[in-house]
Amino acid sequence: MAESYTASPEYDRSRPDPFARERASAPVVPQVDPLSGAAIADSASPSTQQVNPLTGESLMNPDVDPAADHATVGEINRKFDEWLQVRQLHEPQWYINAANFRGNFNVSWNALEGRLINVPSVQPQRSRRQINRIFAKIRARRAKLLKNRPTWIVVPATSDTKDKMDARATGKVLDYLWRKLKLEAKFRDAIIWAESCARGYWWFGWNPDALGRVVQQIPSDPVPSVPGMPPAAPQSPQKQISDGVVGEVTVEVSSPFEVLVGNPASSGLSTQDEIIRAKVRTLDYVRARFGKEVSSEGSGSTFQYEHQISNLNAIQGPFSGSPAGVSDSRRDYKGNPNTIVVKEYFMRPNDEFPKGKYCVVAGNTLLKEQDELPFGFHDMENPFPCVEFVDVATAGQYWGTTVLEQLIDIQREYNGIRQAISTNLKLHIHPKVFVAKQHQLPEGAWTPDAGEIIEYNARPGIKDPFIIPAPNVAADAWRILDLIRTEFDDITQIYPAAEGSTQGTESGFHANLLQEASDAVHAPDIRGHEMAIEDAAYKIRRIVKQGYQVPRLISIASGMHTPDVFEFAGEDIDEYADIIVQAGSALPLLKGARIQATLDLYAKGVLGDPVDPEVRRRLLNVLELGGMDDIYEYSRIDEEMISVENSQAEDATELAQPRFFEDHQKHWIGHVNVLKSPAVMNWDEPARMGLLAHAILHAKYINHAAAYQMSIEANLEGLIPPPMLMGMPLPPGMAPGQPGGTPAGPAGAPGGAGGPPSPESSFREAPDRTPASGTASA
Repeated sequence: MAESYTASPEYDRSRPDPFARERASAPVVPQVDPLSGAAIADSASPSTQQVNPLTGESLMNPDVDPAADHATVGEINRKFDEWLQVRQLHEPQWYINAANFRGNFNVSWNALEGRLINVPSVQPQRSRRQINRIFAKIRARRAKLLKNRPTWIVVPATSDTKDKMDARATGKVLDYLWRKLKLEAKFRDAIIWAESCARGYWWFGWNPDALGRVVQQIPSDPVPSVPGMPPAAPQSPQKQISDGVVGEVTVEVSSPFEVLVGNPASSGLSTQDEIIRAKVRTLDYVRARFGKEVSSEGSGSTFQYEHQISNLNAIQGPFSGSPAGVSDSRRDYKGNPNTIVVKEYFMRPNDEFPKGKYCVVAGNTLLKEQDELPFGFHDMENPFPCVEFVDVATAGQYWGTTVLEQLIDIQREYNGIRQAISTNLKLHIHPKVFVAKQHQLPEGAWTPDAGEIIEYNARPGIKDPFIIPAPNVAADAWRILDLIRTEFDDITQIYPAAEGSTQGTESGFHANLLQEASDAVHAPDIRGHEMAIEDAAYKIRRIVKQGYQVPRLISIASGMHTPDVFEFAGEDIDEYADIIVQAGSALPLLKGARIQATLDLYAKGVLGDPVDPEVRRRLLNVLELGGMDDIYEYSRIDEEMISVENSQAEDATELAQPRFFEDHQKHWIGHVNVLKSPAVMNWDEPARMGLLAHAILHAKYINHAAAYQMSIEANLEGLIPPPMLMGMPLPPGMAPGQPGGTPAGPAGAPGGAGGPPSPESSFREAPDRTPASGTASA
């Protein structure tokens, strides 16, 4: 079962055993949809009580009203027929768009036959040029939309350390699913559908039979006891990584031919009240997923767009039938019809159905009905289990236009002028010849072959054959061609510089400006795709929250391009965290501009000390791999530890001693900022003093003498050894002779009693190291 729609399950369910199906001793349970609990009938044991293995609840419904089912089926079929008639008005244009993209320009829609037909062939001596400029422009626009992957970040709802770590793990899981589910390729497929048919879709589901890597605890063999010796301590169980049946999210690409909307005047799914997904399914699919028998009703040509698009070719003509040797998926191996149109009905939440409604109908059979939308999406702005990618947003119209559609008339005019010019050129090369019948020239004597001898019977008084030269092509024709090429650029907003051409540009800087201007025009369309990806991320996270009941191993390449493997379960997800796709993250970036920006950051010291070899190494990695994740990941290492230590201090947990390899300047600033905040006044005294002592220990690595003076002022004697014992000079204003020195100068003055050490000279300079101790000195 490739997909499964369900209501939102409870989160306190017991986790299933991912290896139950592989163990011989595993109990046999009825086949059910593991998230929704939809029973799959088992003809071998009809009397078995069907239960949901995750909840233990019975799946039998004794209160089934056949009359109510019949009314529901009739209502859904009525809406299906009405909505289909509205959408069918737009389908001919979609077929024409697809034909023009592949170069079949001389086609038109035959409403009687319900298919595209070719324009009658012209005479062979006339030129029929097919210069496909649409192909080049649409490919260039597609490259802009797909060059960069939209980048999402997960923002925790609170500053709690666990929320931050859960948000970070959730972001990594989304990156893992982007790769595992091949969402990059599916994003491309959805965009391709949108180019011809105005919209492309992702539909979300759950595959309960998917395998995943899980950690299995294997008990160790008992240690034999030795007489006369104390019993040996039991060995800890070993961990083994295996593949278990844990289920996985599914994402299916869909075309507009599968979607029907209740309000064609609404411009998006987020404002639709009802939608239907209608798809031709095999009878085996219906039996496996819903456990019910239905009769094949066929599908005619209404939903056979796959066959019509696949048969669009230049040899047989558009939609002229399946090529020889291609099997028809609408029939089984005996030639009998084996398909049926499955209609999935979705209703937005309303007063009657607070969580929406979901029904599945095939023919006159109600396969499924539940008063809740799949996966508990009812609380989202787009409550349906799909997202849409729109080619061109249109106000007040769901089935809008496309960029490709706007180019068809210009393409036909361009080809018409090219054909006329080509025909004129043929006339110049092989012009028309006037020959009298009395000349008795052999048939076919006038050929372009050189050196041919033509004999004819000459008659006195008859004028010799003569040639009528073709007129020259009018200069306006060439100007019109230039105008049409400009119109291609203006309508698509894809200029030659954006396609890699330097024509009309004065310099590389000028070309970059033209490309950036072109990107700005496409930014709203790209932003629309980014928002769709953001909506998809929320839906995928919700399904993961419900379906990842068994912890599994997640492996990704971290920002520092090193393997990052961790165990993850649905309970590690905080649904209050926001998922944000950065605006402009999917815009194409110029490699040269990116390299220059990175070098500027390096020269200004933003990436670290330019003379530091480690900083230079990271710079080379960024320039080679073309990303800044390495730098960001590196800079967050100390920040994460600072956040963890601050949270531990608030809980009065004893903090670990600072380590010599930490960035002590960052730790000092991070801890002192918390101590300066008003929130620290609500802490217990031991918690405040513990964090203060930890901050002073970090300060010791920056300036030992200043840290010692701070420990004296904070009444933390003994925390920092006196500088004299370490072979260091006393801080300014302190005299030798007493433990720790005697403060000098007025109270509150810099260096005096109660006054802080000078931060300009103490905490912003690189620490000095003595050869003996290796500790920082003033």
